[in-house]
Amino acid sequence: MKLFSISIFSFILIFFISVNAQVQKSALKPSVYFTNGAYTNGNSSKSVSIYNSFILNGFDYITLGYDKLQIENPLWDYDQNYFVINGFKNVYPFYFSLGYAHIKGDFKSINYTNLFFSSEFGDTYGYMQDAHNYYYEYSDFTNIYSASIKYNYNLFYFGGSAVYLNSIGFKDVRNIQLSLSFDWLISPKLTFTVAPYYSDISDGRKLYSVETFVTYQFNNKLNVSAGGFAGERAYYYNPDYLIVFNQIETQKYLIKLKGEYKITPNLTLNAIYQRTKFMGYQITYLTAGISYFFSI
Repeated sequence: MKLFSISIFSFILIFFISVNAQVQKSALKPSVYFTNGAYTNGNSSKSVSIYNSFILNGFDYITLGYDKLQIENPLWDYDQNYFVINGFKNVYPFYFSLGYAHIKGDFKSINYTNLFFSSEFGDTYGYMQDAHNYYYEYSDFTNIYSASIKYNYNLFYFGGSAVYLNSIGFKDVRNIQLSLSFDWLISPKLTFTVAPYYSDISDGRKLYSVETFVTYQFNNKLNVSAGGFAGERAYYYNPDYLIVFNQIETQKYLIKLKGEYKITPNLTLNAIYQRTKFMGYQITYLTAGISYFFSI
């Protein structure tokens, strides 16, 4: 599996570099995001995400990303490292994307007395010990492979994507996620998106959801988008935005508000609010980010 993952990584790089062998115009777009999460079950999280897009010929790009996530609980800590590479190719009117992501998570208990893990499937993990405390740790490894295609027809974008996720660790899981997407550029300032999803998870769950977003450009400096999803999903990965929700519990809904403000033509500030519900708890995420566009 490790050799196969390296091959996927190399293929994405070689493919998108070879099809742009004669680069006439290129640019870099680095960005950094800071996110805090507040959980209704008492947990808290913080993460730092760094991305850099290499833009080739003004249309194609390769994105490399890294995210460091820490989740804290009075009884345990969880530390996660997320690496991603994604390539996007414009062959008008078609658009192609290939991606690979790897996640390594490390769990460590601080105090194992009265520590239990309960899932929505009725499984309970952990021990209770009155006289002694136990120390417990584990690591999990997740590989994600994605491919997507879109077609532009008179400012209607029709597409689909396929994602395969394989997680090994605390609970071994495989997920096949299929989706369709419909983007309508209603006007130069207004875009509407709808995307139905289907997930077939190896633990027996077959989940359906629908995601919608509306984006509006108020002026040449400010963009605002609002949306979310309804239904059920788990081990969700978005191959367009490179976002992953790899919690084991079923996710029930998400509400998202995002604002982008250009301080200069090249410097952009981002602010994101998200409220989401999983089986047994809810999370509120607040994100602040900054990106810069370099022509080279």
